[in-house]
Amino acid sequence: MHRLGVETHAVFTRSETPGSTGERDEEAKSADELEAMIMQELRKHPDWGHVLGVSDEPSGQQAPHPNWRAAFVADGERSTPGAAIQFAEILGAKYDLA
Repeated sequence: MHRLGVETHAVFTRSETPGSTGERDEEAKSADELEAMIMQELRKHPDWGHVLGVSDEPSGQQAPHPNWRAAFVADGERSTPGAAIQFAEILGAKYDLA
């Protein structure tokens, strides 16, 4: 039997995110754009191949909290790498979900 796991991660507020200047870009991104940016980063790391996909969903929060969170889909029991989660957090601190 093949098992898929789903992990949802809320992103940090702007001031909490490592590498963030605390400023958001003016441009909001669509869910497709954010997902493509995250997947592009994931594919740079062959050892993260067990992460099959990501989706972005509204968090229901307002500024200074990001208005979206990332949900990763992984093959098997392995967790989403911390660096992949951190990358999504940096994007969450930088871009709003359109």
